[in-house]
Amino acid sequence: MALQSMTGFGKGEAEGEKYKVSVEMKSVNHRFKDIRFKMGSLLNSIELPMKKKIDQNFKRGSFDVFVNYK
Repeated sequence: MALQSMTGFGKGEAEGEKYKVSVEMKSVNHRFKDIRFKMGSLLNSIELPMKKKIDQNFKRGSFDVFVNYK
């Protein structure tokens, strides 16, 4: 069952010997579903799987996802 709508903020980080990844996600109530990503071109291949995951779990809302990879 998908969530109806959500206003919130979340942040996660992962770090290895040669990398550091941080993800921030902000969501606000919105009549329709709008998912926007801001990340470097190196990570374009993960945008579609992430978008599908959000789409599966939420019926509506406006989502801003920021991914930083170093």
